[in-house]
Parts: sequence; C-alpha cells; structure tokens
Amino acid sequence: MKTFNFYSRQAFQNLQADTSEEYTIKLNVGQRNLEVSAKLLRSYSRNVKNDYKEGKKEREYNVNVTISDKAFQILQTLLIKLDCHIEIIEDTLLDLYKVGKCLGIDDFIEWYNHALQYRTITLENIDEFIEFVKISRSNNSGMYQSIINFIAENILDISIEDLKRKCTICDMKLSDNMDFIQKIIAKCAQLGHFQDDAYIDHLYGFLLELFKESAIFGCFFNKFDYNKIKANQMNQLLDLVGNKEYKDYHSKILEMQKKRNLLTDENPKELLKSNIAFEKSIEILSNVILQKNNKEDSYPLYLKAYGLKDDFNSLYKFLKIMSMIKNFSPIRVACAIGISEKTDKNGNTILLVACINNDIELAKILIENKCNMYAENSSHNNAVLCAAIYGSIDVYQFLESNGFDITPVLLKSSFFKACRSGQLGMIKYLKENKGFNIEKDGENCIALAVISGKLEVIKYLISNNANPSFSL
Repeated sequence: MKTFNFYSRQAFQNLQADTSEEYTIKLNVGQRNLEVSAKLLRSYSRNVKNDYKEGKKEREYNVNVTISDKAFQILQTLLIKLDCHIEIIEDTLLDLYKVGKCLGIDDFIEWYNHALQYRTITLENIDEFIEFVKISRSNNSGMYQSIINFIAENILDISIEDLKRKCTICDMKLSDNMDFIQKIIAKCAQLGHFQDDAYIDHLYGFLLELFKESAIFGCFFNKFDYNKIKANQMNQLLDLVGNKEYKDYHSKILEMQKKRNLLTDENPKELLKSNIAFEKSIEILSNVILQKNNKEDSYPLYLKAYGLKDDFNSLYKFLKIMSMIKNFSPIRVACAIGISEKTDKNGNTILLVACINNDIELAKILIENKCNMYAENSSHNNAVLCAAIYGSIDVYQFLESNGFDITPVLLKSSFFKACRSGQLGMIKYLKENKGFNIEKDGENCIALAVISGKLEVIKYLISNNANPSFSL
C-alpha cells in the first residue's frame, strides 16, 4: 500500500488571508462530528466560503458519506490540530476525496490524483477518472486524453445508454459537455471507425441518441453517410427534423433520404459489400461478353447476370447505383454492348437523363467508357442542350472538356434553351464564361424568357443589353 505526504498549501494560504469573523461550525461526517473553526473550514472548503460570502453564516454542515476511522483521524488532524502536513495511505485518499467532493475542498480533490496516477483505466473504473477530471481545477490534460482514447478504442464494449451517461457526468446537459463529446467522435474518426462496418451502427446509434438535444445536431450531422445508414436510423433522423427546433436541417435530411433511396431500401453498405464479393466473377463475365462481340447475344446475358428488367428505369437506376458505389465494370460493359443507349419514352438515353439530372458522376463514367456522347432525344436535343435546358453547368463543362465540339451555333442554341427554361445560372455561365454576346446574338431571347415566367431572368437579360422588344 502506497503512502503519500501532503501539505495543505491552498488551505494554509486561504487561512492566512482570511480576516473575517470567527465562530464554530459543527461538521457532521456520516455518524461522526467535529467542532471546527469557521475560518479554518472556509480556508479548506469553497462551498463554506461561498456561503459566507452570500451572507449565510451556517453553523452546521452535513457530509453524507461513510469514511474509515483513519480518514476521520486525518480530518481531526487537519481541522482541529491545525497540522498542514499529513501522511496518507492510498485507501484513505478515496475517503478524503469523497469529503472533498461534498464540501468543495480542492486540496483533498487534488491529492486523489496521486492515487489515480498509479491505476490503469478500465471499463469498471473509467467513470471515476471522468469525474475527477471534471471536478479537478488542475490541468489534467494527459489524463483527459487517456480517457478519450480509451473510450474510442473500446466503444463497442460500452452501451449507447452508458456512453450518453458518461457524457453527462458532472454536467446537467450534453450541450454543456461538447468538448468531451467532440474529442470522442474525432478520435473515433481518426481510428477509422466511421468507415468500419463493425463500428458504424453503434456510432450512428450513439449520435442519434445525442441528437435528442437539438443544440448538438449541427455539430455531428455530417458524420452520417447515406451509403451506410440503415432504414430505421434514417427514419429516426426524419422524425427528428419534423420538430421545429431542427427545421434548419430539414432540407439536408431529405436530400440524404433521396440519395439513399436511389441505392436500396436496405442498408446501402450491404449492396457495396455484395458487389465487392463477386467483382472478380463479374470481371470474367464482362470479358466473355466483350469477346463475343455480338450485341444480340450479349444484351440478354447482361440482364440475366445482374437480374435486370429490360426497361429504361431499371437500367438507369442500376447504372446510377453502380456509379455511386464505384463499381465500374458493369458500366463499361453496358456502354460496350449498347445498354447505355436504351431510351425512355422521350428518346432520352441514360447519358441524356444524367445531363437532365445534373448527375455529373454518372455522366463522367458513361462518357469515359465510350457511350454515345452525341445521341439526341425525340426533340433533337443532345447532351449539351439537355444540360443547358436543365441548368446542369457541371455537366456542360465536362462535355466540352471531353471533346464535345460546342460550335457558335450550338452555343447560341444552348443560350436560347436556357432562356426558355428560365435557367439563370446557365445563362450567366454562357455569357460570363463562354463569351456569349447577348446584345449582338441574343435576339428575341426576352420572348423566350417570358415563356419561362422567370422575372429574374428577364431582368438579367435587360440589364445586359438584350433588346426588350420582341414578337412571339
């Protein structure tokens, strides 16, 4: 058993500076009591000192803890014999620490640090370490970081309910303990837990429990990945943003739900895992299909391999999912055997719909895998014009940078299409980045803008010298 020598430095300094009145206070500790000097007890106890400052000259204090005979003898030595130097064995430090917590005695609290330094943090004692760091007035940054590291490394062994409780030790609200929570989440991210299937559900469950306090929502919302979140967890997020205090996040949650629905109604991560699992066999199948060089034979073989229906929506959704989870083999084969050229009722190919939806990732992958970049729909709109009509600036730029020849005629058509559909962002892009001259080449563009019903487009065109007179 270790023995420590201590000096009541802070209490002694306080006593020397105390010029206030003297009287006797009865101190009840468990079933025992002491008659002690008010000045001396104020010098040790913040609580007693604060009461006195507020005009409360209490004559009795109760400390509802049970301590050993040895610990009580030490109290007598300190508070009656006025001995500032004391020798304490390790077990007795805990009893004095309990008294220190009740009365706000900083010396007793800091002395307990010496016992903790010789102990290892475990699941059984970590609450004791957390409490000490919270109530101690000394710099315990090393111990604080050790607690963070331990929780992050062992988070799967700590229930969600217990995690939340640990985040409120000595604090009334989670929001009062944000530094502690943020450091735990940051350490989990550093350890790669948010990319590990073994940890992700537990971490998301913990965050959802924290989110019940709206002040915390914005701090950790970006930790959720629509590729990984499960249906029940997504529903919990949707339920939360139905409350008015979460209204600022409503659109973000709905966007996450929209992306998630594009993948699967189950956990999207499972889809990714299953694709990785048979990626090699798909590669072999892809090579077989490509070597056949016969689209009539390859097309049904492809549909069978992936369990697809021969309709546009099924094929578009499938290729969209493959682009989102970066499984490129099926897309390469689809482009090679013509599946990418499947059209909807308006003659739009999968690339054209990607342009319409401003889906830059799918558009990129299709073009990089040699789909027909110049396909036109039933209205004779190609990929560039579809991007212009729907304001898909990113796609428009990518098409041009990947070899789509945007002639002056096509540029002008793009501008007029954007005016007719009211795409102000695209109009500004074509003028400011592509050099389209509204005054010279934008004849009758206001008439087209009127059809869109977008007043801001009309104002912009007029402010850039478009001719306000027009005929429909």
